[in-house]
Amino acid sequence: MVGQNSWDRYGRREVGNRPSKFVNFFRICRDKGFRITIHAGEEGPAAYVSQAVELLGVDRIDHGNACLSDQPCPGNH
Repeated sequence: MVGQNSWDRYGRREVGNRPSKFVNFFRICRDKGFRITIHAGEEGPAAYVSQAVELLGVDRIDHGNACLSDQPCPGNH
């Protein structure tokens, strides 16, 4: 797509790679104008979704299944 910049962190290694480990990386991406999508809460806990929203300022969460059973997750009000 013309004019669209994005970065998607994904993969099968979500467990043990909490979003908070990537704060500086995603800050740089956002400062450069990238939109941020992250896979969180698919293999890892709902806390990974919260970290992605609160610490990384993501534009979109892919999957996020763990939020279905965790009330403190963003958007579960």
